[in-house]
Amino acid sequence: MESKSINIGVLLPFDYSLFQIALILNILKTTRNLCIDKGVDIHIHIVQTQGQINEHSDTFFHFDVISNFAEASFDYVFLPPLASDDYAEIVANNRVFRDWIVQCYNNSSNIYAFGNAAALLAFSGLLDESEVNIPELKNDFFLLFPNISKSQSSLVERKGNLNIYSGGAKIYFPLFELAKQWGGSDVVYQLANQYQVDLNLKENRYFFEFEFVFETSDEQINQVLENIHLKYSNIFLLDEVLEGFNGSRRTFNRNFKQHLKMTPIEYLQNVRIAHSKKLLLNTELTIDQISQQVGYEDVKSFRIIFARINGILPLEYKKRLTMPIVD
Repeated sequence: MESKSINIGVLLPFDYSLFQIALILNILKTTRNLCIDKGVDIHIHIVQTQGQINEHSDTFFHFDVISNFAEASFDYVFLPPLASDDYAEIVANNRVFRDWIVQCYNNSSNIYAFGNAAALLAFSGLLDESEVNIPELKNDFFLLFPNISKSQSSLVERKGNLNIYSGGAKIYFPLFELAKQWGGSDVVYQLANQYQVDLNLKENRYFFEFEFVFETSDEQINQVLENIHLKYSNIFLLDEVLEGFNGSRRTFNRNFKQHLKMTPIEYLQNVRIAHSKKLLLNTELTIDQISQQVGYEDVKSFRIIFARINGILPLEYKKRLTMPIVD
């Protein structure tokens, strides 16, 4: 059996999202273990500044950490999502990685940026004069990087050896795709079993990330949206967010649906469920507590609506997306 070696660099930037980086490393480590018998040797290194290494450790989740100035060549580079939603802050805090990212690009590394990590590619100049628009990228991104145009929203953008994916649980998509390239279909089947993920990935609704809308061309709709975003956990009747609107409810609902592709009550439900998913992944609150926090007095109603939107019950969603690192 002919052996093959694959070198992977995973950037650990400032203000990284622990959940997202853990998910990436989890899948990579499991893939590495499954590929050993196939003669595929996968080397995984975490990349940080020397200052970060000195302050923290030269290991992270038992992976070796190397400096961004170290002499290393990677076949694949992963830029994980960051915890901050402020693109200017992301750039300011991570400017030190610019030369490393450009060097990896010039060395023909296949670079994968997830979610708002697209800002790391943008400030490196690698996306200039191109079109990009994954769901996480809001208008502030395009104001900060005027040399990048906003295209039709999609879950993935590919530009040569640059790959920009939506973040969240959609991180499964490219990692499973790469696992198939490295180890074959049976490795993906084993991963699917390990992570309880259907192989028809694009149909997994629990990967769905609701996109909040803050502004439309209709001022009345904008006011209702603001009320929903501010009061979603305390709204008992939709009329509470339509206060001051004197027109026909039917006309307003039709107009709202034309702008947002859903009714006001459907939008409110999606806002609540989006917030509940964050609580499921980032807290130890019970399902009952989360249900109350996002505005459902009846936990049964919460479970039904959550399952209708995501295709999976809340507890199962949490279980599937918070699995520990596999040895």
